[in-house]
Amino acid sequence: MLPHALQWCFRVRMLKSAEHALHWVLHYFEEKKKFGLKDMVEKLKDELMLLGFISLVLVLLQHVQ
Repeated sequence: MLPHALQWCFRVRMLKSAEHALHWVLHYFEEKKKFGLKDMVEKLKDELMLLGFISLVLVLLQHVQ
């Protein structure tokens, strides 16, 4: 099992990689004038950010108790 700090480092790197990939996809759809797909990816990104925030709050609340 990885040390706790290394696990967080891995998670942050994975999230940054996913964010970079989404940014590239948004740019690609905008360049190809696929505005419907671009809107869909933006909504997906918003939902994932909301899910991540809720997850973070739950983790913090779990550690408080």
